[in-house]
Amino acid sequence: MEVVLGSEGGKLRFEQVETNTEFTCLLVRLDDGDFSGSTNIWEGREVRPTLAPFFEELARNWRGWAGVLEWEDIDHHLTLKAKHDGRGRVLMAVSLRPDFGEFDRELRGGIVLDAGQLDAIAAELGNLVPQQQQLLIGVGSGKLIFGSPTLEDDTTVVGVTYLNGTISGTANIWDELYCIPPGGRPHEFFRALADDWRGWEGERVWRDTSGNSVWRARNDGVSRVSLAVEFLLLDSPVDLKISGGLYIELGQLSRIADRMEVLFDRPDWANLGPNAKKS
Repeated sequence: MEVVLGSEGGKLRFEQVETNTEFTCLLVRLDDGDFSGSTNIWEGREVRPTLAPFFEELARNWRGWAGVLEWEDIDHHLTLKAKHDGRGRVLMAVSLRPDFGEFDRELRGGIVLDAGQLDAIAAELGNLVPQQQQLLIGVGSGKLIFGSPTLEDDTTVVGVTYLNGTISGTANIWDELYCIPPGGRPHEFFRALADDWRGWEGERVWRDTSGNSVWRARNDGVSRVSLAVEFLLLDSPVDLKISGGLYIELGQLSRIADRMEVLFDRPDWANLGPNAKKS
């Protein structure tokens, strides 16, 4: 599945190269006359505004807007800057960077879009990303992707996938009404990290009640949190574990905690068991 942008001159192509209900990887290629280049971006909802809503915003203002509207993916691999020329065209500056840690390598170009086509572009880009995706965490190659929750009376189960370019695996996280792990419920763990974003000593550890997943968070005191993860894999004939790591920008912790709360918070548990909310 591919979406091609550009009514004249340069072309910007988005190709779906890997997807399921939990994450989508898009190959982005810029062809601008005598040069071309490509990068990968990861699409998930809520960590940052995703690609389709950015174009939906442009479409709502198709008659024109002041200044420049900008979008950037979570890994800073792709930056789009859109300016309306007041005559029915959108001039879009495009910057591509290959991967985290190589920001000195950057390809810049531009494309031209017809303002009347913005609605169709937003719809096509929306079709590239499954709507079941819930949350994607991670700057750089390591990613943690949360799927849609399965709700039972006293349990919430969420499938979580870890991948880093060389390995990947999925485990279920169990959040139970009457059994809260020492690190708190999943969203409470991230809320505590967000509240203490300026830093903490050593590592903070969270384990789910089933023992399928362990997270270990360290704050570098500068700009990010390193999160080491261990997973007991689903559908494995033996108890097979994988481990890896990822980085989270400090400025994203609060938004991640908000989204985690949407995934795991249960209003029907508010006055039940040890989860009872204090007035």
